[in-house]
Parts: sequence; C-alpha cells; structure tokens
Amino acid sequence: MVYAGTGTIAGVWLNISISVIPAETPLVQQARFFKILTTSFWDAAVACWRTKYRELFWRPITAIRTPHLRSFAADPSWTPLLSTPAHPEYPSGHQCSSGAAVYLLEAFLGRSTPFRASSEGAPEVGIRSYPNFRAAGLESGDSRLYAGVHFNKSNIDGMNLGYRVAQFIHTRKFNSVTFSSSI
Repeated sequence: MVYAGTGTIAGVWLNISISVIPAETPLVQQARFFKILTTSFWDAAVACWRTKYRELFWRPITAIRTPHLRSFAADPSWTPLLSTPAHPEYPSGHQCSSGAAVYLLEAFLGRSTPFRASSEGAPEVGIRSYPNFRAAGLESGDSRLYAGVHFNKSNIDGMNLGYRVAQFIHTRKFNSVTFSSSI
C-alpha cells in the first residue's frame, strides 16, 4: 500500500488530491473518492505490470548502448539521469498511476482545475503551477523521458491505460459518483 508523503507517484497524486479537494466536501464523499482513487491505482498497476511482462520491451539504456539496425551509432558510454529499473520498460508505471489520478480528479473536480504542487523527490524544482490535472500528468511522463528510463510511447500509452482503468472502475463499479452526487 502506498500513502501520501511516501515519494512514490501514487503518493504524489494522493498529496495533490488532498490539497485540491474543497474543504467543505463531506468526509464521506472524500472517503469515497480516495477509495476509488486507491482502487484505481491498484488495478492500473496490475494492468501495467501484466503488460510490462507480456511486452518485455527494452529500456533506453539498452537501446542506446547496443549496436543494432538503426540510423544512428550506438553510444556504449551513455548513462541515464536515474538508475534504470530492473523490469521491462513498456508501459510506464508512473504514467499508469498518473492516468488513473487524472481521470478521477477530472471526473470529480472538472477538467479546468488549476492547482500548485511540489515533489518530495525533487524539492529543488520548487512549487509548480498547473492549469489542469492533465498538464501535471503529462509532465510526470516528461520526467521519465528526461530521466532516461522510458520512451515517450511508454508514457503516452501508460497514461492512457491508467485513465481507462480508472474510468472503468468509476463508471462500472462506483456508478459515476462525484462530489456533487448524493451518497
């Protein structure tokens, strides 16, 4: 189980959720939101990891360092900014979680909710401002690309996978409940 404040991507999105839910939202509706969100994180992770081990796609470090048929030369000395995870690259787990959070935050608070957030993993970046949840989700994927641990397709497909999982859970399992819905 992941919790807010852990520095994991789910923890980051839990912190964002805590900060953007209106204070006047009844506790039972907040609890219901977090039940749906954490269920979505879990199911998105299951779908993500199942896909990772079905696809078995290589990481950028392998693609860049290994000579093979392509239009540019291998660079055996290239290193990513972050340590390369010891599991398959596709799809991005960060983005599976981000996609789930983006869908649910949009469903509960709207698609045009501006907010500010910071990352425990990169405090030097400071507080960031976002026009909406999708912008933050896409930036999360950019961080994986810049770190050298994912290709962009993995980020896009991972976010879409997480989004679809959360949409299914919300609409089919929890009857599209929102903060304005009656309990």
